[in-house]
Amino acid sequence: MQYFDKSMYRHFADNTAHLPDTNKCISYYGRTLSKGEFFRHCDVLAEYLRSVGAKQGTNVVLCLPNIPDAIVAFYAINKTGAVVNAVHPLVTGQALAGFIKDMKACAAVIFEEFYPGYAEYLKDVGVPIIVASAADYLPCLYKPFYKLKTAKKAKAVPYGDKVVRFADVINGKVNTACGQAPFPEIKGSDIAVYMHSGGTTGDSKTVMLDNSAFNCLADNALALIGGKPVDDRDGMLMVLPIFHTFGLGICMHTILRLPTGIFYANGVRANVLFFSKGVKTESVWFYDYRTGIKHTLATNPIKRSDLDDFVACYHADDLSARKETWSAENPNGRWRRFPVSDILSRDKTNLDISWIKEEGESADDYTLAELFSIIEEKSRNISNAVKSLKKLIGDIEE
Repeated sequence: MQYFDKSMYRHFADNTAHLPDTNKCISYYGRTLSKGEFFRHCDVLAEYLRSVGAKQGTNVVLCLPNIPDAIVAFYAINKTGAVVNAVHPLVTGQALAGFIKDMKACAAVIFEEFYPGYAEYLKDVGVPIIVASAADYLPCLYKPFYKLKTAKKAKAVPYGDKVVRFADVINGKVNTACGQAPFPEIKGSDIAVYMHSGGTTGDSKTVMLDNSAFNCLADNALALIGGKPVDDRDGMLMVLPIFHTFGLGICMHTILRLPTGIFYANGVRANVLFFSKGVKTESVWFYDYRTGIKHTLATNPIKRSDLDDFVACYHADDLSARKETWSAENPNGRWRRFPVSDILSRDKTNLDISWIKEEGESADDYTLAELFSIIEEKSRNISNAVKSLKKLIGDIEE
């Protein structure tokens, strides 16, 4: 797979350029942030950050929970060329001030609701602080109730020249005085994020991640769903915390292939990905609980006991003790290991791997939605094969 030598912001912008500005980008408690709004907010925040010193060679502390402000700030910081210094929002005020001072951050983006616990230690950090609230992107109906609930905490924030509201910045109420100067060209090899972790040992450490690591994650996510371009019908459920920077710095070692229709409608497939910290990905284990398995939400929901064999194969206490149930003699074994080299050699590093062949498999065994899904997948595979063949023929003719 080819990873492009550019910033996360540019990679995101380039890969969504074909989508209209009205396309949904983030959904938050019923409020939809469009692609156009998202990039406008990123750009305005990037201008403000640049005006207070954010550039290549500097870093900005990002200390927020999973709210849209965190994602906007993440990409805005990246656009300036500064490093995202990702800090857990539940750190103590003393620790937060330490991250700002010791790592010489030029600014910090923090959570309004936690400010009272930080206040005493942020008095002398000497850098601009942007304060975000969970209410910033709430629907109009919910916003007044949330502000009423958190009014006491909000009053503790000493807003002024050095402490500004995130909402005021993105709405153009704070002067950036930067003009229209172009932002720097960022390379994939440039450091993008500092991620702080205690790891599996409890010893404090900071992991430095470059732009390519994040672009790789995004491209592999697309490869996992078949490598098809995103369109306005696609969506992804985000459950990893933003302050762990999307789970990077860990390795994926296991994929559980689940049947269609167990979480949502028939025809919708699900994969469960398992990660570990501090382990290099040398191989990926697959458990195929999809082929030949039928579950429905109403009449035959999946039960814990259905996964007993997977749990036994998984060996949570010692991953090195795993043994394949697949073999040349048992080609329908559901537990199989694939070396990373085999996966990387697949077209677009597609992780949708299956090997079990069902006897007597026919169209009657599938729902209409599943049939359409299978047809689309086969059509996509044929299309990719034709493109490869045309390229090969073109190379020969030249």
